[in-house]
Amino acid sequence: MLSLIMDTSNQYLMVSLYEDDQCIETIQELGSQRQSENAIPYLASLLEKHQKEFLDIDEMIITCGPGSYTGERVAMTIAKTLSVISPVKIKVISSLAAYAGKQKCVSVIDARSQKIFVCAYECGKPLIHEQLLPISNFMEFMKDYPKAKRVLLDINYRSSAYIVNGALRVI
Repeated sequence: MLSLIMDTSNQYLMVSLYEDDQCIETIQELGSQRQSENAIPYLASLLEKHQKEFLDIDEMIITCGPGSYTGERVAMTIAKTLSVISPVKIKVISSLAAYAGKQKCVSVIDARSQKIFVCAYECGKPLIHEQLLPISNFMEFMKDYPKAKRVLLDINYRSSAYIVNGALRVI
């Protein structure tokens, strides 16, 4: 099974190609609001490099934020377009859940303006609803989850295998 995993909802653009649950290759970069310009060319280069076609993709896993609404639409538009021309299965996962995977943790994404998106997870299940908090309230929030690992977009996310494997475990 050929799987395409794409995250365009936050500051990093990530495009990953998996075959039979094994990562073939991942392209990841700080997006600088260029996800819409780079997503298709990166995807096309991955497919070409590994002698695959768009129609070979069996499933596409995309993140739905929280994050940039415009960024979310980039991956969603690519997925919907691909579904029109092929029988691809589309799976959508929260970015916070993708970062968390199956571990017991609090997943955190910078929401800008001194705010963060947070959610606590255990075994791939949210313990609470995703929340938007002022950064100043984060330490108080963490008192409810003293033993939870913190998964931060700016630190942990730089390992593309981490998010991809986390997303695949949850889905």
